[in-house]
Amino acid sequence: MADQNDRLRKVRALLAKAEETTFPDEAEAYLTKASTLIAKWELDEAMVWAQTPDAERSTPIATVIEIAAPYALHKSVLLGAVAQANGCKTIRTETSPKRHKLAVIGFEHDVAITELLFSSLLVQMTRSMLADESRQHSAAATAQWRRSFIMAFSNRVGKRLQETRRSTGEEHDRNAHDSQPSAALVRIDRAARVDEEVSQKFPRLRDTYVSNGSSISGLLAGEQAGNQAELNKPLSPNPLQLSQ
Repeated sequence: MADQNDRLRKVRALLAKAEETTFPDEAEAYLTKASTLIAKWELDEAMVWAQTPDAERSTPIATVIEIAAPYALHKSVLLGAVAQANGCKTIRTETSPKRHKLAVIGFEHDVAITELLFSSLLVQMTRSMLADESRQHSAAATAQWRRSFIMAFSNRVGKRLQETRRSTGEEHDRNAHDSQPSAALVRIDRAARVDEEVSQKFPRLRDTYVSNGSSISGLLAGEQAGNQAELNKPLSPNPLQLSQ
């Protein structure tokens, strides 16, 4: 636990610097360092887990994150992108005009990192969105622009996090001993355990999709902000699962 707390403190310090700076290049450098450490530590945890007898292995947990309005549905896509890049699943369990609640299911270390990274990126995304917001002719146009911005930012961030995770696994496998399992196989095994936990806790699920919105300028601005956050092509709209 002490080791995990130390890791979280290091990541939190890097993310705080990324939030505080007004220079995109500095924010990118801090986020790059943070995401690299996150991917490395996630893999370290996974390898220890893989070499632990099955009866003694840790099991996935679930925690609930509340996302406040406005644009709670679209902000939940950012949480889904961060969670997926950290080996977790998100299930939307409650919706209301004021908030959405999502369960994040994964191994304890991965869930903790997901919460921390999501909170920081939400701050950075909101700051970039308000600073770069184009002048719109109506409140409806402004809302559409913001929805598109959030979607593009989230998809870009998810893409970058996934790339870092994949490259970390490839580097591990290049340097691994013959007796060590591959990163991909270990992650597949852990993903299967997470899926089992989801099936047990949420036996009735359906997929839904969140539209990217119709504002081209919002999409372009959001993708640029996501690139500066370091987290080239946008992903398709992220699927969210809903409990019934």
